[in-house]
Amino acid sequence: MDELPCQEIDPELFFSTALHDRVVAVNACRRCPKQEVCLQTGMQTRSSGIWGGQVLADGRLKVRESRAVAA
Repeated sequence: MDELPCQEIDPELFFSTALHDRVVAVNACRRCPKQEVCLQTGMQTRSSGIWGGQVLADGRLKVRESRAVAA
């Protein structure tokens, strides 16, 4: 089984508040074939952090923060 991009980097990056860490996490997500499943999981479990290349807080999409990280 091939490793997913998120398994190749420090998992703490997906929960960091530092912009650089979030950019690294989102870039890993961009290469992932399971982005949509990951995002849906984060939303359903009311998670916070980077999920499917988006910033979530308590399962809710933070559009402004997601755009800032993706820029």
